[in-house]
Amino acid sequence: MASILTTVQSIAGTVYLGVSPSQVSNVSAAGFGAGYSISNGNSDITLRPAVPTLDYRHADLGNVAQLSGRSIHLTLKNVVSNGFDTGLFFEAAASPNGQKTLTWRAAISGILPQAVPYSAIDLYSVATFLGSAVQFSSPKFTLAYPTIALNGSLPPSGLVNHGSPTSDSYIVFLNDDGSKGNLASVGWSFSADVTITASGTTGDVTKFELSGKTLNYTPSSVATAAVPETSTWVMGFLALGAVVFLVSRRTKANADVLASPDRVA
Repeated sequence: MASILTTVQSIAGTVYLGVSPSQVSNVSAAGFGAGYSISNGNSDITLRPAVPTLDYRHADLGNVAQLSGRSIHLTLKNVVSNGFDTGLFFEAAASPNGQKTLTWRAAISGILPQAVPYSAIDLYSVATFLGSAVQFSSPKFTLAYPTIALNGSLPPSGLVNHGSPTSDSYIVFLNDDGSKGNLASVGWSFSADVTITASGTTGDVTKFELSGKTLNYTPSSVATAAVPETSTWVMGFLALGAVVFLVSRRTKANADVLASPDRVA
């Protein structure tokens, strides 16, 4: 099988970080969903296609008593390579000495995550129950392709308490021509420190989540210097030519005077 990398190295465009929900429209789920929540069950970290019932992956990091108020370092990365190694990888540090990893590969149920295009990643957090909170800090997003520029920055931190509005921020990829890019075919990585506070046995709907989306987004225009019209350039060159002609003529006249035998010293 030919390497997918050989077909995507020419991808160019811009990834816009920290895009506000007010700047996007026609948002639809696509590609994947990944999240971290705490509970006494077995689904603290999850990874799934856009349709949750298909190929749902989960892992248990502990229980509410162990994880509430504790900072967990999360990493979600999309790896583009050959065959079985193609997939989404979700890692969460469960203890100082170990980590849990979820891998979504092409061989699982015949579903290839990279075959589902998504132009954006939605960073979302919500605190549902009384006394619950979700906080993320030190977010970092990297790309494997130098031909794709990064514009803007991610929110340095986010905090959602019970009763507060949900927190949303988008990472959006546009091609050079302004069309929607496909992050599924690009190597990328997102990481952040996430702390969830909860009590009792609750926590499944108090969560930090990333998911693939398709949406419409038009970045703010950047002011640029006006380019003169063709007629303006022509008039400018004609004026410059006239000045050069007059200076040349005057210089020649002065030279003739200096060379004249009738000139008095």
